[in-house]
Amino acid sequence: MSARIAWVGLGSNLGDSPALLRSALRALDRQPGIRVSAVSAFYRTPALTAGPQAAPQPDYCNAVAALRSSLEAEALLDVLLRIEREHGRLRQAGVRWQARELDLDLLCFGAEVIERPGLSVPHPELHRRSFVLEPWHDIGAAVHIPGQGLVARCRRALHAPALSLWASRA
Repeated sequence: MSARIAWVGLGSNLGDSPALLRSALRALDRQPGIRVSAVSAFYRTPALTAGPQAAPQPDYCNAVAALRSSLEAEALLDVLLRIEREHGRLRQAGVRWQARELDLDLLCFGAEVIERPGLSVPHPELHRRSFVLEPWHDIGAAVHIPGQGLVARCRRALHAPALSLWASRA
């Protein structure tokens, strides 16, 4: 299988969030069949306050990374979930919008559209989230999101205020 470009959203709002994102990127780059090829700047993003379980919480540090991966989408998702767990993330069934040490979302996987239990690619909400589109635009404005169009167009259509930079990724 030849390598494909996978786009991953990274987020954290507990602990030293920039350090957690950097650690996750190093962990991804050490995985067989995965190479981190580009990383956006880190952005400060207010936590989503929607949903019945949402509560006030610290701002997120968000970024997007491009990965070259020879893994299938399900195997890549398994790696992402394992790295989350290794960084202290405990997922609870039915619980959403909670503070977390690390969140890794598979946004796009090449040009594939995948709908399976536990895996929807492209990520179904990515075109509505400035915390995804702003950093993604840094490194992939011309990327075509299946069913949505170019990252740059989705970002413009969102009409969201600009996010503030948290830090460069270095």
